[in-house]
Amino acid sequence: MKIPLLIESKTKTIEGITSTEKRIILPLTIVGRGIIKTKFIIDTGSSFSFINYPTFLRLNLPKGEVIVKDMIIGNTIIDLLSIRNLKLYVRSEEEKAISIITSILSVALPSEKDKGKAYELPNIIGLNFLENHGLKLFIDMKNENCYLEV
Repeated sequence: MKIPLLIESKTKTIEGITSTEKRIILPLTIVGRGIIKTKFIIDTGSSFSFINYPTFLRLNLPKGEVIVKDMIIGNTIIDLLSIRNLKLYVRSEEEKAISIITSILSVALPSEKDKGKAYELPNIIGLNFLENHGLKLFIDMKNENCYLEV
């Protein structure tokens, strides 16, 4: 079964040089003490998967144990805290809801001095999530066709 992914493009100009950055996005619904629809960036260079602090606050979840302390991501110092049995829903190509219960996702909790940067961090799906849930990632950027396969 295929789970379609989105490709988002952002154009940036830095010191007169313009470049386009493309990201592969997994839209999903997270169920905690609240229900939210959000987007995750598929990051094949990341060993960790996490939700950002604003998403965590919207879900109204209890803080778990620290599993990684003082990790630096995008010039922000964070701790990764565990989340147990979080329920996610993704949509298949046929618009069927697929439920995933996971303990692989963590919360990226910024240090006190970096609290202001908390809103800049994206939600990330790393290789650990794909591997743990038996998901295969297919990317054809030329034809803008990307999907996960269950």
